[in-house]
Amino acid sequence: QHSDEDLFREVEMLSSLKHENIVRVLGFCYCKDMQAVVYNLLKGSLRQRLKQLRWSERMQLAIGVARALDNLHSSSPPVIHRDVKSSNILLSENCQPQVSSFSYLPNVNFLSRFQQISDWETKLCG
Repeated sequence: QHSDEDLFREVEMLSSLKHENIVRVLGFCYCKDMQAVVYNLLKGSLRQRLKQLRWSERMQLAIGVARALDNLHSSSPPVIHRDVKSSNILLSENCQPQVSSFSYLPNVNFLSRFQQISDWETKLCG
């Protein structure tokens, strides 16, 4: 189970990251009954499609994930995902990997932009 802090941390982190192989945050929902991060529409996860892919496609996906991780590790401060697995790699329309699910990232200053959010408020990220 994830806390409110996990949601804010993921939104804060993802909204600051810009890379073709990292999911893009469109917004989030924070209310009593539901907390959710809204991503661009994707075609499922690598876990769902792995057995259907040829080895050449798998290699291209691995390269894309490696580029995303390099981008994360090279950012300032560096971001360590800590939960990279096939179900956290989403696939775009043209089968490009999108690293997702950052809710396990440790970060002390995660509430900087979202401290005043109340129940039933939806905030869109630019």
